[in-house]
Amino acid sequence: MLEVRSLSIAFKTSQGLKSAVRNIDFTIRPGEILGLVGESGSGKTITSLGAMGLLPPNAVVTGGEVLVDGIDILKLPSAELRKLRGSHIAMIFQDPIASLDPIFTCGDQIIEAILLHDPIGRANARRKARDLLEKVLIPDPDRAMGAYPHELSGGQCQRIMIAMAVACRPRIIIADEPTTALDVTVQKQVLDLLRELNGEVGAAILLITHDLGVIYEVADRVVVMYAGDKMEEATTADLFSAPQSDYSRALIDSMPSLGRDAERLPVIERDSSGKVRSVRPEPRPPPRILGTHSGRG
Repeated sequence: MLEVRSLSIAFKTSQGLKSAVRNIDFTIRPGEILGLVGESGSGKTITSLGAMGLLPPNAVVTGGEVLVDGIDILKLPSAELRKLRGSHIAMIFQDPIASLDPIFTCGDQIIEAILLHDPIGRANARRKARDLLEKVLIPDPDRAMGAYPHELSGGQCQRIMIAMAVACRPRIIIADEPTTALDVTVQKQVLDLLRELNGEVGAAILLITHDLGVIYEVADRVVVMYAGDKMEEATTADLFSAPQSDYSRALIDSMPSLGRDAERLPVIERDSSGKVRSVRPEPRPPPRILGTHSGRG
């Protein structure tokens, strides 16, 4: 459904083009959840924006293809690309409050997304928007329809974004850090909602995150990125049981665990030959507790 072939992206600077993503390849099959994982700055979000044709003005695709149902969206005129977004491929952005328009109600923004691709009339679009808010488990759909983004919590705004993304039943959903800045309970609710939509609508999902716990929980396959390069692609089970790249192994080794003693987490660095490795720092001495008294009750 989505095939990225040798995608390379660079940024325009005063010193010329600076490479950000190099020769990224992956595919997403119908009904599949593909995880795109890596630390902050690895190129995950810029890859997804390239796949949506939403790169910032100072970014340019320097090579590759992005095929949606066999159509290279990088070659489409702007008008054709706008028709494709929302109806075939949709995106849940990383910061829902910043991504929603502050001067329009949440209901109006969902209605607009519906009418752009399905001219069913405003009354029908409003009913559909309210039904979508019920589907994404907004506690009070009528209030949310008339609320502005700043009047809702971060978790509710994330659900609004999900409702907008699935409004026209796209076949591919890109979810960029959908659980960032949400508490653990809301994180689970959002992930459960994505899995439910994945099963109900049959949409393929590209799930972008730096949280390996989220990847382990929901992804079928995983692509690991580091510094703009693809390091590994594997099933989720294979990645966690037998990572093939040094970076993947180091990334998994850096996950905190309740089973560990009070040890320092390993850090990821490159050695003199440029090879990625995991280094476990020397244990620190126990902290001094100030204000304690010895030998006194």
